Amino acid sequence: MSILLVSLALALSAPPAAQATLQPAPAASSGAAGRAALLSPEQVNKLLPSSVFFRGQTAPLQLRNASAARFPDGAILFASLVDTSGYSTGVRERYQFYLVTEAALSVGEKTLAPGAYGAGFLEDGSFVTTCFSRTPSTTTP
Repeated sequence: MSILLVSLALALSAPPAAQATLQPAPAASSGAAGRAALLSPEQVNKLLPSSVFFRGQTAPLQLRNASAARFPDGAILFASLVDTSGYSTGVRERYQFYLVTEAALSVGEKTLAPGAYGAGFLEDGSFVTTCFSRTPSTTTP
């Protein structure tokens, strides 16, 4: 089972005490129509492109290390590790995986708007996201 699959499973379950999780941000209205669920590998492969563009280069996604979840309102979150060989160390550190969300997400005390992000963990343990729309990066300790 991939690390991303475990992370998505944790995001869909009750968070353990003192553990940071990725979870949907509170919505203004709760029109929850279904249940949260992990998508099957076949569904994930239909959603994900084989490569993504970032900073003037393309990088292949590691589809074997990809996971996706559907939230109760139908919004989808998916993530995949990225093969960043050929990128500088600074870019590889900030762009370890590709994250796309159709719902706002709470990450620590920050909120990520719906969108596509390059994301990773810095040496100091911070989680950093860079929106593909070139909006400023968000770093969460």
